[in-house]
Amino acid sequence: MSGIKANNIEELKQIIASLKKDNIYLRKENDILLKQNELAIARNKILERRIDNIISNKDTFTGQNENALQNYGDSQSNNENANQNNENVNKNNENVHQNNENVNQNNENVKQNNENATLNNENVTLNNENAKQNNENVTLNNENVKRNNENATLNNENVKQNYENATSNNENDESNEIRKNNIKVNIEKIFAGKNISSVRERYVDLILYLMCNEKVSMKDLLDETVISVPALMRDLKIFKSKGWIRFVGGTRTGHYMMTKEGRKLEFV
Repeated sequence: MSGIKANNIEELKQIIASLKKDNIYLRKENDILLKQNELAIARNKILERRIDNIISNKDTFTGQNENALQNYGDSQSNNENANQNNENVNKNNENVHQNNENVNQNNENVKQNNENATLNNENVTLNNENAKQNNENVTLNNENVKRNNENATLNNENVKQNYENATSNNENDESNEIRKNNIKVNIEKIFAGKNISSVRERYVDLILYLMCNEKVSMKDLLDETVISVPALMRDLKIFKSKGWIRFVGGTRTGHYMMTKEGRKLEFV
């Protein structure tokens, strides 16, 4: 469409140039006709003066009268030619005026076409910007889809890991439950009739915690149990006397560990 409009503009420019050339030619022709009119008028004035002189001299020769009449006829013919020239001048002026109007109209058309071309270019630029924005949005959406897929894959891996952890925890829970029952059986045998049942249950929980953790500090025991410090100290003293645990390191930084003898408690 822009190519067609460009051709129309070029054609209008050529038409305007042709009309301007016609106007120049018509102006020159008008100038020539005006000069011819001036000459004819001047000749007419001369002939009229001659006629006046001839008429005033009645005793002149008949030949002179005929010449005067001929001159008068020529004067009338010249006047008619002058009038015709004037009509041609007026007609040429009308043509010039019409050509000027056509030139003005063509100039307005060219201006309108240029404005339309500018508007079309602005629309093309806007469409290109919209297309660029859409492409950026598509790229961003593709990145979001890719990221969502990665997140979905990661979530699936996390679900799988959580399932495996849950399975492992269940297995550990089952293993710890078996271990706890075995420890309880052994504690019941060793301390049967010597301690109340709540104390024996406390022994079982404390030994199980020591078995499940390789190095246990006094702070760990106090944080993980609800046993008072004196009771905890008595329990640990009993376990050490039985050879089930041993203390490694300094008083402040040391820790308790299960011995081989102590680990036999988890087997019946």
